[in-house]
Amino acid sequence: MEVYDGLLCNNQVEVRRIVFYKYTPDSLNMMEMKVLQFDDSVVAGMNATTKAAYKENITNYSVAPWRPKANPTKAWALPFVTGKKYKIHWQKGVDFMTMQVDLSPHWKPTDKDLYLIHNFTDVRAKIDFLTGGDNI
Repeated sequence: MEVYDGLLCNNQVEVRRIVFYKYTPDSLNMMEMKVLQFDDSVVAGMNATTKAAYKENITNYSVAPWRPKANPTKAWALPFVTGKKYKIHWQKGVDFMTMQVDLSPHWKPTDKDLYLIHNFTDVRAKIDFLTGGDNI
């Protein structure tokens, strides 16, 4: 309905907050984060040319502003619909060396998965993923 100026979802839709912060390099300061819906239902039927055009069209992206003062500082915080795939990047594909990603405290083990696709252009010698305080 137009009165809400948004989407109404039933109770089957899960929305959870994710915060991206503690990043290097500092050149990411003040950059917007770009988010593109990248579900298989959206891109599976696209050929290489159509997919490239989809990724290049800036109107297909949501933009998350950089938050200088919120807690945590120097961060991006976004709500994501679980069970979906998103392609995320900063400006024109700027890469990060380190970054902490925290899930909302409302996230439950029974929630649907979330898939984040990143630009990744540098070779790393070691990548640690921490879940529940354990290295995996």
